[in-house]
Amino acid sequence: MDIQTFGDYARWHPQVHVLLADGLVRGKGVFYVMPRFDIHTLTELFRTNILKMLKQEGGIEDGMMEKILK
Repeated sequence: MDIQTFGDYARWHPQVHVLLADGLVRGKGVFYVMPRFDIHTLTELFRTNILKMLKQEGGIEDGMMEKILK
């Protein structure tokens, strides 16, 4: 993961770039491809959890969270 930000305080635009394998390597080096899943569900879970973490750390207020989640 890599966090990248653009803009200034008024137009702050953070992004997270992730390189993710679609499977795993087991045993003797055999790669197993994971079954397909709904990427939109994963995206919403990630987004919601990041916002919760930011709120716990005092990095975001409720009003801003509501705007982002619309």
